[in-house]
Amino acid sequence: MDRIHAVSLFPSIPTSSLDEFRHILSELTTLAASETGTLEWQWFLSADETQCIVFESFADSAAVLTHIDNAGGRGGRLAELAGGLRLEVLGDPSDELGVALADWGAMVFAFGQGK
Repeated sequence: MDRIHAVSLFPSIPTSSLDEFRHILSELTTLAASETGTLEWQWFLSADETQCIVFESFADSAAVLTHIDNAGGRGGRLAELAGGLRLEVLGDPSDELGVALADWGAMVFAFGQGK
C-alpha cells in the first residue's frame, strides 16, 4: 500500500493560543490544497476548542516528505501552542519517511488489509 494516512492530535490548546493556532491551520490548509500528492487535509476542533485533530492522506511517502518540507516548521509551532502532539501514521512508510516520523515520535501502524 503506497497511500499514507496521518492523524495528529493536539491535546491542550489554551484559549490565549487559539487565534494563532487557527491561523497556522489556515495557512497549512492553503498549502495542502496546492500539493498534488496531498489527497486530504482536514482539521477538527473539539466543542470546547481545547483539542484539535488533523486528518491527512497522501498518495505515497514522497508526498508526505514534500508536505513536511513545505510546512516549514509550522507543525512544530502547532505542537508548542497545543501542549504537544500525538501523531499516528497509517500505512507502510519508506525508510526515509520512517526516519522523519521518528523525529516526531510518531506511532506507525502497518497496513493490514481492506478496501
